[in-house]
Amino acid sequence: MDHLLASAVTPARAVLGALLLVSCIAKHAPPDRGPGAIPAQSSPIATPPSPAAAAPAPPVDAAETMPPAEYIHMQAKDVVLTNEGDAVLLTDDKETIAIPIFIGGSEAASIRLRLQKRRYERPLTHDLLDALMHEVGARLLKVHVDDLKSNTYLGSVFVRSGGRVFELDARPSDAIALAIGNRAPIFVSCRVIEASAIPQSSILEGPGGPAPEVQVEGCPPKTKPTRPAKPAAIEM
Repeated sequence: MDHLLASAVTPARAVLGALLLVSCIAKHAPPDRGPGAIPAQSSPIATPPSPAAAAPAPPVDAAETMPPAEYIHMQAKDVVLTNEGDAVLLTDDKETIAIPIFIGGSEAASIRLRLQKRRYERPLTHDLLDALMHEVGARLLKVHVDDLKSNTYLGSVFVRSGGRVFELDARPSDAIALAIGNRAPIFVSCRVIEASAIPQSSILEGPGGPAPEVQVEGCPPKTKPTRPAKPAAIEM
């Protein structure tokens, strides 16, 4: 789904780099969403954070962390509070585009803490998964955001245990949180970029502004006609 960040004053880099309040955690985490889905209900977080400790992991072959064809490397830039709930923002390496993925409160809190290199005194779900992989000698190789279907983003994680590599279906929010904690690369398919990426040049134009076409290095040239202006979906 196509989105436009509704910010007419704040520069794009400041918008994407802003750190917002870590103030809510979802009672029931929904699937990772596009626009229009019902925002998650949240409850306060009371446990104070403490510094994170990196766990050692077995080495991997560089070839195991390469992207497939028509996928590009992106990074989690920030988690922002929007009119539709929390959204994690992915940006390409050159910071020319952003992809907002709407997520549940618990996933948003976990990603925020990991971006800040902090953690709670007691392990959250993603901390538990990190510890489990470490104890069984497994390692997260990479994560993908593969598709956007029926207003829901689809992802996958790739884990090596011994001589085997496993591909597992995952919500992108969980995959992104694990990737941040394990310093694993995030790859996004060109079809997801075409469906939902926002050019940073359009962020300052506000609601109803023109929607320039997204063309990212590593993705094939577009053949579809120019898209109409995107409705505003996110407010800072």
